[in-house]
Amino acid sequence: ASSTVITPLMQLSAVWMLPFSTLAAAMGFATFIRPVHLFSVLLICTGGFLPAAGGCLSHIATMAFWKQRAVRLVIWGELLVCLYNVILHQATFTGHGDALNDAHGADAGAAAGASSTIRFFLVSRAANGLTCAALFSFVPSLRRHAMTLRNVSPGYIMVAFVGECLSMVGVCLVTFSYSSFYEPSVVNAAEGGLQQLFNLLFALTSRHLLGWGREVEQLRVKCISFALVAVGLMMSTL
Repeated sequence: ASSTVITPLMQLSAVWMLPFSTLAAAMGFATFIRPVHLFSVLLICTGGFLPAAGGCLSHIATMAFWKQRAVRLVIWGELLVCLYNVILHQATFTGHGDALNDAHGADAGAAAGASSTIRFFLVSRAANGLTCAALFSFVPSLRRHAMTLRNVSPGYIMVAFVGECLSMVGVCLVTFSYSSFYEPSVVNAAEGGLQQLFNLLFALTSRHLLGWGREVEQLRVKCISFALVAVGLMMSTL
């Protein structure tokens, strides 16, 4: 499946996250999501599912949709992403902006929140690197792939390295987003929605202005999806 289909489908993590965050709120560990933010999540998720469903949301209710290999892999992948984001939010969100009213207390709370967020980011990235190193060391097929890197041109490796550095900066900024907002499913939906918008814009630009990449299919459906996600993103700021 194309990136303009898979990227919107990554809204599944926001769907997964709603019951987890609601359960945390019911147990007193978080605040219940506000109606306007719940509606924004639903709009963003609807816009996300639309391209994957071929423009017909009723297709999501069929077994044929869920039996697609790409969909199955996204389901499990986004469930794991959801669990990570729930842990991230619980570990970093302090609500210091609401709990502390005096200027000195607010500054101290903000500093403590930033410190814990940076620590979580560093620990999670270190764990991610160690996990990747272990997988490529002990899984034979991955080890063979790693050995073939010697045949890859240095320019290609450099482009990949720059891309990973940019991705790392993005992950760091998103970590601060989760630590700053009361409802992780809204941040998760907004993150996925922005990825979808930028992915579609990049695909159109690279194809029609630079002549790179494949033709964007279902353009009308993806434009409707674009509009739904944009409205949902606007509502998430209210």
